[in-house]
Amino acid sequence: MLVPVSSTPQSLAPDHRQPSQLVGRAELLQELKSLTAAPTGSVLLLTGAPGIGKTAVMDKLQSDLDPAPAVVLVNGSETGRSFSGVHALLAAFEITGVEGTDEVGSALATGEAGDDPFQIARLVGTICKPETAIRRVVLIDDVDAMDRPSLEVLGHLSTRAHAAGITLICAATEVEAGGPLSGWPARELRPLDFDEALTLAGDLAGPGAQAAVLRTVVGHAEGVPRAVRETLELLPARQLNGWDPMRLPLRMGTASTRAAAQGLDRLDERARRFVELLATAQLTPMEALMRTDPAAVDLVSDLIDDGWIEVNGSYLELKPAIRSYVYWEQGSQKRREAHEALAAACEGFDDRLTLWHGTLAGARQATAVELLGAAESFIREGWPVPGLELIELALRRRLANPEATAALINVCHALVLTGRLSWVRRYVHVVSRSPGNEQHPIALETLRMEYGFLLNLTAPQRGLQSTLRVAEDGSASPTEAAECAHAWVLASLFHAVRWEASEALAAAAGARGYLDVAEPSSRYLQDGNACLVEALQGRAGAAERAYESIMNADPGDVPPQTLVMVAVALTHAGHYGECRAVLSRFVETPNHAETLWMDISRFVRVENELRAGNISGAFSAIELIGTMTDSEVLRPYRWLYMTWYWFAKDRPDLAEAYAVKLRTVASPESHAWLVARLSSIEGGFAALTGDYELAVRKLLRAASLTEFIENPELMRLEPRLIELLVLTGQEAEAAVRCRDFQQRVARFPSKWSRMALARSRAALMRGQDSLDVYAQAVRTGSQRQNQYELAPLMAAYARRLHEYGQVDQAHETLRTAKTLYREVGATTWAEHLTLDGAAGGDPIQHPLMAQLSADERAVVERVIQGRRNKEIAAELFVSLRTVEVRLTKVYRKLGARTRAHLTAMLSNGHANGTANGNGHAGYSASENAQV
Repeated sequence: MLVPVSSTPQSLAPDHRQPSQLVGRAELLQELKSLTAAPTGSVLLLTGAPGIGKTAVMDKLQSDLDPAPAVVLVNGSETGRSFSGVHALLAAFEITGVEGTDEVGSALATGEAGDDPFQIARLVGTICKPETAIRRVVLIDDVDAMDRPSLEVLGHLSTRAHAAGITLICAATEVEAGGPLSGWPARELRPLDFDEALTLAGDLAGPGAQAAVLRTVVGHAEGVPRAVRETLELLPARQLNGWDPMRLPLRMGTASTRAAAQGLDRLDERARRFVELLATAQLTPMEALMRTDPAAVDLVSDLIDDGWIEVNGSYLELKPAIRSYVYWEQGSQKRREAHEALAAACEGFDDRLTLWHGTLAGARQATAVELLGAAESFIREGWPVPGLELIELALRRRLANPEATAALINVCHALVLTGRLSWVRRYVHVVSRSPGNEQHPIALETLRMEYGFLLNLTAPQRGLQSTLRVAEDGSASPTEAAECAHAWVLASLFHAVRWEASEALAAAAGARGYLDVAEPSSRYLQDGNACLVEALQGRAGAAERAYESIMNADPGDVPPQTLVMVAVALTHAGHYGECRAVLSRFVETPNHAETLWMDISRFVRVENELRAGNISGAFSAIELIGTMTDSEVLRPYRWLYMTWYWFAKDRPDLAEAYAVKLRTVASPESHAWLVARLSSIEGGFAALTGDYELAVRKLLRAASLTEFIENPELMRLEPRLIELLVLTGQEAEAAVRCRDFQQRVARFPSKWSRMALARSRAALMRGQDSLDVYAQAVRTGSQRQNQYELAPLMAAYARRLHEYGQVDQAHETLRTAKTLYREVGATTWAEHLTLDGAAGGDPIQHPLMAQLSADERAVVERVIQGRRNKEIAAELFVSLRTVEVRLTKVYRKLGARTRAHLTAMLSNGHANGTANGNGHAGYSASENAQV
C-alpha cells in the first residue's frame, strides 16, 4: 500500500531524525520526474526486494509532482475479488477530479461492462485522457498484490498509455514471468552501497551515534534501507552512543529476517540444525562440522548452492541477515547447546573458537585478556568481524586490570592495520576510562594520532609531542622507547604526507634517538619516510637507491610499508615508471591482513598516474578506489580524486557532491594543501569550460594556500593561472606572478620548469617574439615526453597564432593539442578545447555586442577572427587611425584591457570584465632573450 508521506508513522526514538534526502536514489528520481514530464504517455515498473526503498521513492515522487498524481491504494486482502484493483484505480481518479469515474464504476458494479479486461481497459482509457495538456500520472505501490483481472486491465491499459495520455508507474517485489506486466520496462532498485547506507544511518541516528556502531549496523543491513532503520530502532541509546558494549550479532528487523524465516521453514530438520550451529559464530571450521555429523558433506554442499552458507577459506559462514534471524530465533537454551557442541568440535582445529563457544556455553569463564588475545589473532589473520565479536564479549566482562587494558591496546593496533578506524576510536575511548590506562600514555596518543590522520588527514597533535618529550630524560623503559620511536616516525610520515617538510624533518630527528630499540616495522617506516622527505625537498637520491634495492630483492623480503613509502617518494620525484614498478611488486608481496597498506597503495597509484599525465590510467585507478566504499582509510583523498574524476567525465553535479564532502573535513586552516588541490581542480575545469573569471579566483586561492610549500609539484597551476590573468586583462598581476614563479622554479631546475616558465613568459609577450618563445617551449615540452602537459601549451600557442592572424597554423596546432589529449585518455579536455572566437560561439550573438555601434561591431568581429589592425583597415576601407579609435572605444565600453581579454569576453559567454591591472609585463629585450 502506498501511504502519503505525511501519514508515515514515526517509529524512531525522539532523538532520531528523518533523513534529509533519499540517499542513493537521486538519479532514479530524476528519471521518474522526466518520465512524468515527457509529452507522451508511458509505463514503468520499479522492482526490488522488500525494504529496498520502492515506497520511499514513490512517496517522494508523489510529494514533488504538481499537480498531484493519482495514488492507488492496493488492498492485498481483496486479491480474490475480481477487478478490486480497478475499483481502487477509479477511486483514486475520483479523488483527483477525473470526470466519468461514476459511470465506469457503475458499469463494473452492475456487470454492464462485462468481465473482459480489454473492454474494461478501453473504458478506463476513455476517462484518463485529460482535456488539457496536463497528463494523468498514476502511482501504484505493491502492484503485485493486485487481483489478476485488474493486472490484465493494467496490461491492456499500458498499450493505450500514449493515446490516453497516462503515465503508469508501479512498484512490485517481483513480476510473474509471462504475466500481464512482464513486458513493461523495469528499473530494479539496487541495494545502497556502503557509503550511501552509512549516510542514511547517520541521518536516522542523529549526531550522537558512534561511527563504529553505525558501520556495524550498515554491515549487517546489506544495503537495505529499511533494515538500516529497523536495526537502529532495536539498539538501545546507550549502545548506539557507544556507552555500553554491543550484542553481536545484531538483532535485525523484519525487513532483513522475513526472507530468512520463509527459507528456514523450507529446510528439513537436519539442515535446520546445521544452520543453527553455524549461527552461533561468525566462522565455523568445516572439519569441526564433520565431527558433529561425518555424513554432512552433501548437506553442506546443498546449503552452499542454495545461498545459505558461504565458504571463506577453510571456514563456513552465514550471511549476516540469515545469521541474525537464526541466532535470535532459536532461544538461549538452544544456543547454549549449540555452543557446547561446537566447543568440543572445534577443539584441536581452532582453539580460539573453542574458547569462544566454551565461554558462551558457560563451560568456562574466559578472562578479558584471553578473549582479547583471541580477537587480536583473528584480526591479524584477516577476520575482523569475529574479532569484533570477541572484543565486545570481553568488554561485557570489563577491563578490570592493566593487563586487559594493554591487551585492548594491542587489538587497536591490529585494527589500524585492517583499516577499522572508527572501531579504534571507540576502543581508545574505552581504554581511557579503564584501569591502568595511565601506564600507556604514548600508545594511546599514538593511536589517537593514527586514526585521526588516517580518517581525516589531521596533523599530529601537540599532546603527542608533549607526551614524547616526557620520555627524553632517559627514564623510558625499552617498551616505552620502542613506542616513542614508532610515534615519532608516524608523526614525521604524517607531516610529510601533508607537505609539511620542516615538521617532518623535526619529527624524524626525534625518532633517531630511539631507533636502536625500535620495532622492525618502525625502522622500515623511517627508511621509507626519509626517501619521502628528501623528495619533498626536490631531491631523489634516497628514493632512487631504495628503488634499486627493492628491484634486486625477493618480493617477500620487502615489507609492504617500505614499498608504499618508496613509491610515494618516487612519485614526488617524478619517477613515474619506477613508481609503477614498485607498486607492481606490492601485489606480489604477502601482506596477510594488513589491508591498510593495500588501500594506501591504491591511492598512491592514482596520484602517480595523475602526475604522469596518464589520464586513462588515472581513470582506472580512481574507479578502483571508488569500489572501496567500506574503507575509512584516507577518505579526504578519495573524495578529492572522485571530484576530479567526475569533472573529467563532464559531470559537474557529481563532482560538486564529492567536493562538498571534502569541505566538511578540510579547511584552509587545517588542510591548506588539500583545499589548494581542490581549488586547483575546480579552477582547471572552470577554465576548460570557459568560465575564466571563476577559474582565476579558484587558482589564485590555490596559489595563495601553497605559497610557502616549496615542492615543485604544487607549482603546476602557475602557467595556466598566468595565462588566465592575461586573458582576463590582469597583465600586471600576471607579470608579478611570472617573476615570482621564475624565482621559485630556479631552486628545482627541470625540463618541466623550463617549459612552464617559457609558456608563462610567452603569454605575457606580444608580437613575433611571443610566437618564437611559444615555439621554443613546445620544443622543450616535446623532449619531456609528457603529452598531458604538452597539450595545454600547444593550445595556448594555437590561440596566440590565431590572435596574430596565422589561422591555418593555429588550427593545425589546436588539432595537435586535441590529439595529444585523446592519446592519454583526456577526451573531455579535447572536446572542450577551442580557439577563443573561432570555435567558441558566435560573437555577433553575444549580449555585450548590443552596446556597440555597427562600425565598432565590424572591427570587433575581425579582431576575434585574428585580424591585425592593418588588415582590418584594408577590409573596411578605412584608415589605421580609425580602426585604433574604434577599438579604444570598444575597450572603454566593454571594460576590456587587451585584444586577448576582449576575445575571451566575447567567446566564452561571460560578461564580467573585471580587471586588476593595466599594460604589459614590461620584460626587457635581454630578459626575452634569456628564455
